[in-house]
Amino acid sequence: MSISPTPTPSRVADVLDRALELPPDKRAAFVRESAGGDSALVHEVSSLMRALAGAGAFLAPADAPVRPSDPLTGKVVGPYRVFEVIGEGGMGVVYRAEDSRLGRSVALKVLPHAMAADPIRRQRLEREARALGALSHPNIGAIYGLEDAPDANGPVLVLELVRGETLAARIARGAIGLEEAVGIACQIARALEAAHNAGVIHRDLKPSNIIMEDQGTVKVLDFGLARLTDQRDIEPHPPTTPASKSEGLSSRSRNQGPPLVTQDGLVVGTAAYMCPEQARGKTVDKRADLWAFGCVLFEMLAGSRAFPGETAPEVLDAVIAARVDWPALPDVTPPGVRRVLERCLRVNPETRLRDAGDARVELEESLAAPVPHGRPRWPLYAGSAAALVCFVGVGLLLNPRHPEPPPARSSSLVLPEGIVVAPSMSQPLRFTPDGETIYLSAGPRRGAGSLHRRRLDSFGFEKFDVEGVCIDPSPDGTRLAAWRRIEQGPGGSGGLTVFDAHTMKVIADGPTLLPYLGGMTWIDGERIVVSLDKGALKIWNVATGSVTTLSEDPTHYLTQPTPAPHGKGVFATRYVREPKGRSLSIDFIAVPSGERTEVMPDASCPRVLGDDILVFSRDAALWAARLDGTFTHVIGSPVRVLEGLPPPTDTIPYTVYDVSSRGALAYIPGTTTYLATTVAWVDDKGQPTTIADFQTPVWAVRLSRDGSRVAVITGEYGEQGDIRVVDTTTNRGVTVASLDEYVGLPLWTPDNAYVVFNTKRENDQVNQLWRVRADGSAPPELLRELPGGQWCDPTDVTPDGQDIVAAVFVGPGDVTDLFLIPIDPTKPMRKLLPTPGDRTNGRISPDGTILAWAGSASTDDRTEVFIQPYPALDKLVRVSENGGFRVSWAARGRRLAYRWGDSLSVVDIGPDLTVSRPLVDLQDLPDSRFDVSPDGTRYLMAVPAGGSKPANMIQLEEGFERRVREALKAANGG
Repeated sequence: MSISPTPTPSRVADVLDRALELPPDKRAAFVRESAGGDSALVHEVSSLMRALAGAGAFLAPADAPVRPSDPLTGKVVGPYRVFEVIGEGGMGVVYRAEDSRLGRSVALKVLPHAMAADPIRRQRLEREARALGALSHPNIGAIYGLEDAPDANGPVLVLELVRGETLAARIARGAIGLEEAVGIACQIARALEAAHNAGVIHRDLKPSNIIMEDQGTVKVLDFGLARLTDQRDIEPHPPTTPASKSEGLSSRSRNQGPPLVTQDGLVVGTAAYMCPEQARGKTVDKRADLWAFGCVLFEMLAGSRAFPGETAPEVLDAVIAARVDWPALPDVTPPGVRRVLERCLRVNPETRLRDAGDARVELEESLAAPVPHGRPRWPLYAGSAAALVCFVGVGLLLNPRHPEPPPARSSSLVLPEGIVVAPSMSQPLRFTPDGETIYLSAGPRRGAGSLHRRRLDSFGFEKFDVEGVCIDPSPDGTRLAAWRRIEQGPGGSGGLTVFDAHTMKVIADGPTLLPYLGGMTWIDGERIVVSLDKGALKIWNVATGSVTTLSEDPTHYLTQPTPAPHGKGVFATRYVREPKGRSLSIDFIAVPSGERTEVMPDASCPRVLGDDILVFSRDAALWAARLDGTFTHVIGSPVRVLEGLPPPTDTIPYTVYDVSSRGALAYIPGTTTYLATTVAWVDDKGQPTTIADFQTPVWAVRLSRDGSRVAVITGEYGEQGDIRVVDTTTNRGVTVASLDEYVGLPLWTPDNAYVVFNTKRENDQVNQLWRVRADGSAPPELLRELPGGQWCDPTDVTPDGQDIVAAVFVGPGDVTDLFLIPIDPTKPMRKLLPTPGDRTNGRISPDGTILAWAGSASTDDRTEVFIQPYPALDKLVRVSENGGFRVSWAARGRRLAYRWGDSLSVVDIGPDLTVSRPLVDLQDLPDSRFDVSPDGTRYLMAVPAGGSKPANMIQLEEGFERRVREALKAANGG
């Protein structure tokens, strides 16, 4: 039975957008007609229209339209004689009045006549009084008192009368000069700093709420939406209006319109300055004010809004998508100011600038520094050798020494929306030799990403149409080596490629490279050390194409190579698989002799800082140690220099970081692994509850048909595979099979008695299908071997228990299609669908009537989820709207869940294969291995130990080398 979902954001936004185009008196009828009897939709859209109607200017300029009658003009309120209206907005009417006791002019703020009876509006006004009462600062409009006036039908706020021009009026005349804009911004920041220190959040900072007095003082006004930090950030529903049903999801729709509705109450604030979490109705903190601060600063400098739009939905759509018009900023905007703007205008509040004081300090430093007049844009290639020599010579005369390293400073570079750093790949992050640019591999959270580049003095990432990882720029910076996917052959193999760093045209193709267990590095202008199979380090000469052996020992892997100074050799991580686990160390391999020396035990991911410091990873932290002149030993004790890195869950830990020639550190603070060690239930809010921690990588999970047990594949990649069956109630488990080879996805037979799996040997040349009793009472039983070494990936067992659904390699490249493989070895396997296609992850619904699969129905590269009636297969319906891969049916009903990257979506399939709107749409999830509970309300997932955060930003630490040297000196006595 299909469950009617709460109205989705896209449906609400669609009806709202069309309603706002109509005259106000026709909107309500249109909404009711469009809803077609959906009362929840009517309520959501009506609530949002009310919220948007009250989200305009809280204090409009004096020329704003006023009401024909002004009930307080000429009257006396307490000791105050009222003279005239000086402003009116959605939250109040403001009068100029005189205090008869003190002889000073004041401002009286009362609710508009039509809203005075609204308890919510009265509550807001009283809240402003409480908020302002907690503040006393020269950059904040002061409060003098709170009076009760019968003529006003409510409380009257007595405020400091601030005379001057609103910032909105000033911006309307054009962009503000850099020095003036930064000066104004610093005063605004001081006001926010004082408010936040007093526990007050403004929540409606915008140019019309900021006044510049004639003497130059900037005042922040209108705390009508302010809240104290111990209050909930929602607006209560009117007593006569039933609260909207909450979806209960900390999520957003990837493929639908802007999620304008709040889950808990009404949206509050002004659209153009509202942070994404506030637009979604979620709880906000002071970082919401930092977002608005960035919007105001941007508007002062550019003369236009950071998020323009003709209607509120258009503006909120731009806000949520973080579509900032960065080119609108003046070219002379200093990097420090740009950095403040970028850090304020981040969609994810976890990476946003957290403190107004920090913004002020950085702006003040930027204002004190010389203003750049644009970086000279030299041609990529000089017109003649003489011109090039002249340029270099002048540069040496003007700057004979390497410039001083920049001061210690932290900043965050947020990746474009929807992409993360390529998971579990060797060296997806690299500085250029001059330390001014970062190369990065990033993409949707599955497999390899695309190459990106970012200059540290600019905004945005430049994306290249190259799928690859394992990046390393040449010593002169003119070429870029990277692993690039090779389309021929199964298994996602790839090769080392050298590109022109300016044009990204291929210069040379090199040997095959394993990006998961490998790595490579330039050791001079022509040679690259490449990590290949077990223990093999090869040297590829890019100019001649020759490949020679540097070191080879099949008892271990040598991976993650990085160059030692002066071309003397490379440091590499040595990985050895032992009976009790893995052993890691950093070794030095001399060039050209290949002699190997262990430098640091229990360590991985080496880098060299300066010419004499070894940086490495250990226990989810970065460490540093001094090197001796031979690079084969360290001097003194190593020290921890960076804490809190993602836990090492991969076969070989990948800490994604690099150090630059200018002494900076760039690292990824999020979880970059796509492996996990624990299995947990995840609820519809994305919160995990651990079932079992296996202390080793989890490769696959699959629930039994009744949901009482889960089969889990664990083990080191390519080395072994254990099948464990765990009771989901008691969390107790048993190992039912342990093989010294790769073990594929576990499948349950319909009677829950057996687990079916496959094994691969000898570079995927042999595929065997097995089954084992789920209680472990008997050894595995061979079912059949695929002919000719054909590769397959089984994903389901048919409801009658007779056949296995599998994706079988059909070529070219890594193309697979769906087959039915009978468990009876005497019966031939047969192709499931008559048409050709690239299909995988076939799953049949529990009632045996629908086949779901993932793949491409056309030449489009993106994988989507489709369903077809089974066994007729005479109709094709697309389920996903913006990508889909792994699929899973709930055992009861016709509920289908699917993954795409770091998201999970759940839909109901109705009669005639109708697909409901997503009932669940979770984001930023770890891993992609999952299954769904029998009732479709919980999701079993592999989860990294210690939790998971998306690897969607680069943390940049300038001055890192200076900090490391000071730490080493302190630890080792000089």
